[in-house]
Amino acid sequence: FFGMNLQETVPVQEVELIKKWKLPPPLFNDYVSGGYMMWAMYPDYKVFVDSRGKPYDLTNVLGAYSELMDNPTRENLLKLQARYPFRVALINLIFADTILGILNNAPDEWRLLYFDRNAAVLVHRSVWPSLSGDLLRSIDMDPRRFRDVASPETLSNLFLLYIDWSSRHGAVIRDIYAQNVSRFYRHKKEQLAVMDEIIGERMAMERQNMPFRRPN
Repeated sequence: FFGMNLQETVPVQEVELIKKWKLPPPLFNDYVSGGYMMWAMYPDYKVFVDSRGKPYDLTNVLGAYSELMDNPTRENLLKLQARYPFRVALINLIFADTILGILNNAPDEWRLLYFDRNAAVLVHRSVWPSLSGDLLRSIDMDPRRFRDVASPETLSNLFLLYIDWSSRHGAVIRDIYAQNVSRFYRHKKEQLAVMDEIIGERMAMERQNMPFRRPN
């Protein structure tokens, strides 16, 4: 409440990356992250939406937002961009399905630049050539950077992104989950079983050389 352990629940590192490297506005963001972004990024950046909801509903922003978040097809993405020409998106990892939907449905348009424990930063292809080499070299995507995370929710969200990358990266998060999550967490055994099943499916796909998207 007083700011302690702020980075555990809000996208501190993700926001700092956008600010430090001056990624171009306007931004698209999810409603969960909007409140913190408004506090941390104003006046250099304005949020697309925040959790108040009602002010955005008056201009049908909330409806357009929900259409994309609930169904992140290429068509819905282009439709929203035509109305709001954002080229950078910050999306909370609780919406991992939306993040992966955007990247998998529009891989020629959007790339994953960075993610930390709370959110992912996506950039449009038009932004990529202007990104600093120093920025790209500074980004650490090694799953072992989360070796101290103990939250089952956070690790589950990270697993979804990493398993979409490769079985090896997903397995690292699975092992961190097995070691760090309390044995008293009642869903631990069940979630580990699901992770193991998904890792097995991903490994089978890789053996057959079936394509899968990698973070850039």
